[in-house]
Amino acid sequence: MNIQSKITEHKMILLKKGLSVTDYAKNLDINISYANQIINGKRSPSPKLAKKMAEFLGVDIEKIFILSVVNNYDATTKQ
Repeated sequence: MNIQSKITEHKMILLKKGLSVTDYAKNLDINISYANQIINGKRSPSPKLAKKMAEFLGVDIEKIFILSVVNNYDATTKQ
């Protein structure tokens, strides 16, 4: 699964809740730099972390992330 941040929505929710990235990262037990990279769409969180982020913010995961299924099927492998 590929998970990409909805940058504007993610930032707006943090602002509305009065949360800094530092507070957000500390509550999620992740590095501040990593949190910034996720919020700004430079890194993708694991599905588990994406769920944890959404739950912490009290929103559906689709509100702050674009979820897409990645097909890792290898055409050279016959099943």
